Amino acid sequence: MLLAFLCMRRWPKLARFTLVLAMLALYLQSAPWVSEAMIQYLESKTQALNPQRAAADPAQLTVVLGCGRYPEAPEYGGVDTLSTCGLARVRYGAYLYRATGRPILVAGGAPYGEQRSEADAMAEVLEREFRIPVMFREGGSRNTWENAKNSAAILKREGLTHIFLVTHAKDMSRAAWAFREQGIQVTEAPTLFKTKSPAWPLPYLPDNFYEFRWALHELVGILYYRLVAH
Repeated sequence: MLLAFLCMRRWPKLARFTLVLAMLALYLQSAPWVSEAMIQYLESKTQALNPQRAAADPAQLTVVLGCGRYPEAPEYGGVDTLSTCGLARVRYGAYLYRATGRPILVAGGAPYGEQRSEADAMAEVLEREFRIPVMFREGGSRNTWENAKNSAAILKREGLTHIFLVTHAKDMSRAAWAFREQGIQVTEAPTLFKTKSPAWPLPYLPDNFYEFRWALHELVGILYYRLVAH
């Protein structure tokens, strides 16, 4: 867009074309119908775990991946706690524990030098609020690849080779691939599917850049892991 204004005097036609192109790109990045199409593609790679069959699954343990934090939450005494999406993953981990009895490993570090790891915050919520014990904490990772690598080291040390993996449905393809690359068998246990689209005309109104960014992050991440992260 800045380029369009710089070219306005000398090349007005090029400037107008660049401006239209920039506005179109901005709209496509923030229009719900675009991000929803990307998310539907990502979610089509997995499916919800059947709760009636989960108890019979050979998975030995549930791994719950972190999803960010709510820093210095004033209503919780100024300590870091879980973000909204992190809490949703923990909730599903608790649900699986009650359905299967499998122990839980929580995974998430302190990538920006926070005082405590995300795994510690997840364990605190599970133990204090859901009354669910946490067997293992992986608190040294900075990203999903390190979640898988560090968690696999803990699992192999304990003789565990097959897990339920809890993360967002749209994140599952990349996360499950990372764990399988570490030699861990994965039963996918995705949560937070995109289940309902907004009513017309809301899908065409530009207000959804966050979802676009998340979906793009996953698509680029899948490509990066396939090409680089081995």
